Amino acid sequence: NGYSQGKSLKDSINQAQKQTSGDYGLSSRCSYTEPLGVHSQIMLSYLPSFDNNLSKITTLGLQQDTITALSSNYYLNTMIQRGGFAYRFNNKGYNVSVAVDAQQVDLNGKELFPIVIPTNKRYQNILPRTDFSYTFSDHNIMHITCMTSTQAPSITQLQSVVNNANTQSLVEGNAALNQQYNYSLRATMRLVDYSLTKTLFFAIQASSANYFIGQSTYSPQNDTTIDNIVVKSGHQLSKPVNLSGYRTIHPFITYSFPLYIIKCNINIRGEYTFSRQPGKVNDVINYSNNSVPGGELSVNSNISPKFDFRLSYQAKYNMVTNSIQTTAHAINYYTGIATAKATVTPISFLVISSDC
Repeated sequence: NGYSQGKSLKDSINQAQKQTSGDYGLSSRCSYTEPLGVHSQIMLSYLPSFDNNLSKITTLGLQQDTITALSSNYYLNTMIQRGGFAYRFNNKGYNVSVAVDAQQVDLNGKELFPIVIPTNKRYQNILPRTDFSYTFSDHNIMHITCMTSTQAPSITQLQSVVNNANTQSLVEGNAALNQQYNYSLRATMRLVDYSLTKTLFFAIQASSANYFIGQSTYSPQNDTTIDNIVVKSGHQLSKPVNLSGYRTIHPFITYSFPLYIIKCNINIRGEYTFSRQPGKVNDVINYSNNSVPGGELSVNSNISPKFDFRLSYQAKYNMVTNSIQTTAHAINYYTGIATAKATVTPISFLVISSDC
């Protein structure tokens, strides 16, 4: 079995598959801004958008007959209407913005083959966001942004057809999926000492989600029928599902300073990344936790206009644990990447560069 855009491929299981997809969309934005004083203003906005998607999968057997269980013809229209207001205030280095939008998403579609199944979903949400920044001096700035967003399921996630390109790992869609609601936070601070040519930059990013679109996997010990699909022992069937408990956080800090004795700039970076991704294994929730501390040291030369070099080493240590899969309870590994680059300009029209 195989897949190719615009042509068919065959293999030893004597079937061929052709997939056709297409989409087009239209969006616009209308806004009105009104000052409320010397330091503040309000803005009203309306952002409608429309998107049309088509996904047609045709699977043929040995006699060029259509295999109904592995074929589907599905279209989906997405209409988004979003409007709201924002208030902004700035004075003496402070800049504050608060906004609230109301959003309605309509998913209207239909599976035309093998049987007619309509899709009619409506999501209504309030989406707040805030933005705050403070300038201590000309080059020292703190900035904090909090926002929310949504992610509707895609046409391939909603299309309830089985993909058996890998006969041991079957994949199907889920017409019952709901949209994902996201929360995100980003905070940064930059401190610059121009008298000593030193820079300190700190940032932290965090996110979480309700109704996270994850994956549910069934791996039966005996031949089993799941959703009218025969899954053999040792094989698996996966489909997207809505889950809770997703979150990530990523703080990092960078310090740059000159080392005059060798005419170079030194950059030191430290970071930590944590992600928690939920999934389902045989109807039991599993949390995959990934912790990655790391850092980087780089040396950038400033010796002369005719010779430059850069040396760097990046290190990361990955630690992965799963809450229920004891066979994969802990997966720890180290990665290190060393790079070097040199550029020589012996004469004005000749540049020699090397990377490793």
